[in-house]
Amino acid sequence: GEGCFEDPCETASDCNSEICTMHMGDSVCSKTCDVTCPPGWNCKLISTGSDSQYVCVSKATHLCFPCKTDADCTGEGSINTCVSYGDEGWFCGAKCEDSSDCPSGHSCKDATSQDGGISKQCIADQGFCDCSQLAIETSQSTACAMSNAQGTCEGARTCTENGLTMCDAPIPAEDICNGIDDDCDGVTDGIPCDDGNP
Repeated sequence: GEGCFEDPCETASDCNSEICTMHMGDSVCSKTCDVTCPPGWNCKLISTGSDSQYVCVSKATHLCFPCKTDADCTGEGSINTCVSYGDEGWFCGAKCEDSSDCPSGHSCKDATSQDGGISKQCIADQGFCDCSQLAIETSQSTACAMSNAQGTCEGARTCTENGLTMCDAPIPAEDICNGIDDDCDGVTDGIPCDDGNP
C-alpha cells in the first residue's frame, strides 16, 4: 500500500503513522518506535502540542539538499552543516564519525563549511548531489563557480524537473578593455585602457 515507512509524503495525513518528516532532503513517512529504528534513524522523544511520542528521526534529514547557509539544513531538532562540493556548489551534510554512519552512496569525509571550519560529514560518493523532489518543488538553489587559470566567477544552480541547472557563472577570461570584469576579480578592466584620446 501507500503511506508506509520512507514513502514520500506532503502532509502527515499521507502517512499511515501520521508522521511526515525529513530524510535525505525529502519528505517521507516515519513511524513510532520503542527503542530502536532502522539504520540511519534514531528513536527520539518528540513533542507534538501537549503530547509526546517516540518517533524514528533521520540522522540525515537534509543530506544533499542544496543550501546557501546552515539554516537551510536545519529542522525538526536536527542541526546540519552546509558544506562545499567545490565548483559544484553547496549542499547539506550530515554529521558522522565513520562511513557506517552515512546512508548508501555516501562516505564520511572531512568537509569545509561556509565559515571555513572542517568537520566530518557524509558526502555523496559521486561528487555531486541530485535534486530531491522537495528541492525541485521549492526551486532550491545553491551558489556555484566556474574556475580556470584566469580566475573564478561565481553563479547559481537551481533544482528543476531536469535536475540541477548548469552553473550560470560566466567563464573567467583575460581582462580586455570592454567595461566588463572578465576575470571576476572585482576590478572592471584591470589593465591600462587609456588610448590617449579624450
